[in-house]
Amino acid sequence: MFACSSKGGRLGIGNTRLKPADDAFAEEIARRCRIPKFGLTFIIAVCLCVPPPVSAADTDEFSTLLSWQATAKQSLIGNQLIGILNSTSTVLKSNPAHKRSRYLRGYLYGIIGCTSLAIADLTKAIQCAAQFAAAYTDRGICYMDLKNYDKARVDLERAVALNPHSGDARLAHGKLMLELEKPALAANDFRMCQSSLATFSPALPGELPANYYHAPDYYLGVCEETLGRMD
Repeated sequence: MFACSSKGGRLGIGNTRLKPADDAFAEEIARRCRIPKFGLTFIIAVCLCVPPPVSAADTDEFSTLLSWQATAKQSLIGNQLIGILNSTSTVLKSNPAHKRSRYLRGYLYGIIGCTSLAIADLTKAIQCAAQFAAAYTDRGICYMDLKNYDKARVDLERAVALNPHSGDARLAHGKLMLELEKPALAANDFRMCQSSLATFSPALPGELPANYYHAPDYYLGVCEETLGRMD
């Protein structure tokens, strides 16, 4: 069973950057390492059917991807993720408008820590299907990673509007509200996550849902503590 989810925080494992199933106490334990640039980034671009890097930021992400692949091969789960990544790239090579593959590859790029690549794929997924709530959610999370809170808010509010009962969208939006120091609004989202109407939809086979470790309960407690200090 995969213990990772983009709806949670970030947890570094070796040179990988996996997103756990929102264990709030483990969140942000390790941020993505700055990996030295490699000379083989063009090769991996060809293998994964994505454009080669054209800037320093792109090169950094391709280096991250290359390093992640080398580490992931050492575990069963890592090999499964590589298989999913390669299969989505194969589908997209013949059918660039395949929204599910576009979304899933963007989701995986986000897990790995290739945020710009993730945003590019998730944007194309949205262009293929304007009502794709999950793509808005995960793109919003990517913008949060970049601390681009204005764009994150637009995406996450769109995701909630498209699917008001999405626990994934509500949880991400609530976290954003905490970042923006709006604990009352955040609390509304976390209460919705606790509702029996809330649904959490892991993207990967065997992946734990984002509320597996009772993250909404934890974050709601953070909100109530913050609101108590403000009274």
